[in-house]
Amino acid sequence: MTVNYQGIIMDNEHENTVLLHNLATKILNKRLEVQQDNSLLVAVSGIDGSGKGYITEKLIAEVNNQGVFAIAINIDPWLTLPEIRFNPENPVEQAKNGFKCF
Repeated sequence: MTVNYQGIIMDNEHENTVLLHNLATKILNKRLEVQQDNSLLVAVSGIDGSGKGYITEKLIAEVNNQGVFAIAINIDPWLTLPEIRFNPENPVEQAKNGFKCF
């Protein structure tokens, strides 16, 4: 079972593929709004073990499949520690409230 970027549980692999394609398309559309000599930064955040790396890997592959070079840069070690970054009383709700999709 996976959860999409809007918090909807998806069990169907086809739905997951469509979701990633649509998200990659949204990112590429945002890229068109940025000057040609600039880059677009997309951040993925969430609680430990939530699948950030997996989703990022799949998303990068989809963006690359659509003809745009993309890479992942893991910056967790350089950010505020999770116990400070996330509410220890309710980390799932904190992550859900802090997650934004354009």
